[in-house]
Amino acid sequence: MEVDEKALEVLRTLWAETINNFESKPDPDIDLLIYSNSVSIRFATITQILGKLIDSNRDILCLQKGSKEDTQQSSRWDSRSFCSKVVVPWVQETESMRHVIGNSTDPYVSKPLRRPWLHEGLEHVKSRGEWEKLIILLREIQEDDNPSEAAKSVLRKCLESVARRLMTIEISYPVPIRASHEQTGTALTEFIEVSHGGEGLLIATTAVVKVLAEEFGLYSDVKRQGITDSDTASGVPGDILCYQLDAEGEDKLCLVIEAKNRDLTITELDATIHKAREKRLTEMIFVTPSMKKSDAEAIKKRISHEWFQGINVYQISFDELAKPLLMLLGEQARCRILEMIGDEIDDKSSNIALRKQWSDILLSIGAESDNLSTHTIGV
Repeated sequence: MEVDEKALEVLRTLWAETINNFESKPDPDIDLLIYSNSVSIRFATITQILGKLIDSNRDILCLQKGSKEDTQQSSRWDSRSFCSKVVVPWVQETESMRHVIGNSTDPYVSKPLRRPWLHEGLEHVKSRGEWEKLIILLREIQEDDNPSEAAKSVLRKCLESVARRLMTIEISYPVPIRASHEQTGTALTEFIEVSHGGEGLLIATTAVVKVLAEEFGLYSDVKRQGITDSDTASGVPGDILCYQLDAEGEDKLCLVIEAKNRDLTITELDATIHKAREKRLTEMIFVTPSMKKSDAEAIKKRISHEWFQGINVYQISFDELAKPLLMLLGEQARCRILEMIGDEIDDKSSNIALRKQWSDILLSIGAESDNLSTHTIGV
C-alpha cells in the first residue's frame, strides 16, 4: 500500500472512531487552531500531525523537502503534497467537513506555508499568534519520548474539535419577502466590507451574475473558484467563468470575470489576458474598485490595444455593475440574489464568521420590513 493511501486510511479510521465515541472535554488550545479564521492554520494543524503519525522520522515542522541531498540526509518531507493527496481528499468527501476545515484544494499555496520550515519567517505573517501556538503544539509532539503516540493522541483531540464544530453549525439566512433596490445594494456593500481577503466581493459578484443568467438566459452555466484556489493550479483564466451552449450543445467558455477588492494593476491585467488567449477567450471583466493610479494610463492603452486584437476587456467597480442590474432585475430577482449569496457562502466558503455576518445583514433588512421568509442551511 502506498504511503499516501495508508495515511488516508488512518485518517478515515480515526475520524470514524471519533464521531462514534468522544467524551473528552474541549481543549482550548486545539480549538483555537481548528476554529481559526485561517484556512491554512486549520489544514496545517491536521497535516503536520498526521504526517508525523505516519512516519515518526519526519520533522513535524518541515514544510518542504529541499534539495535531493537535504532529503537524503535529514527528516525533511513535502507536507504540501501530503496535504493535497491525503487531507484535502478527506475534507472534500463531505460538504459539512468543507465548511469546518476549508474548501481549498491546495491550502499550502498560501504565503504562511510557502517556506522550508514552519517556525521560520513569521515576522510579517497574519494571525502570527495562532501560528506560534501551532508551533508550540507541534514541538511538544516532536520532542516527546514517543512521538508517534503523542501525534495520535493530539490528532484525536483535533478531530474531536472538528466533530464538535460540526454539531454546532447551523446558520439561518432570513431572506426577506421583499427587498428594495436600496436595501439590496446596502446589504451587498456591507457584506463586501465585513469580509476579508476579497471573499465577499467574489461571492456577491457571482450571485449577481448567476441571477442575471437565470433571469435572462444569458449563460448556460456560471462557475466560480474558491477564494484560495489558484488560477494556475486549476487551469482556468479567472475567478468567475460564464458559459454558453455551442452548436453541438456543449458548454463553451464565453466570459471570464476577475473580482478583486484592490485596484487593478497592469501586471494582473497582462497575466489574465495571457491566460485568456490560451483559452481563445475574447470577453473579460475586471470587477475592482478602480485602476491603480500609477498604472492607469498603461492599462487603458493595453485595453485599447487588445480591442484591436479581438479581445474585449472591461474594468468596473462592483457598485457600477450591481446598481443598474438591481433595478433591471426587479424585486423577485433581488431577493433571489440575497438567497444566492447564502448558497454561495455554504458551497465555497469555510469562514464561519462570514456566514454569521451575512445572516445578521439579512436580519437588519427584516428589522426594517418585518417580512422574513427564512432560508435555512444546516450542516
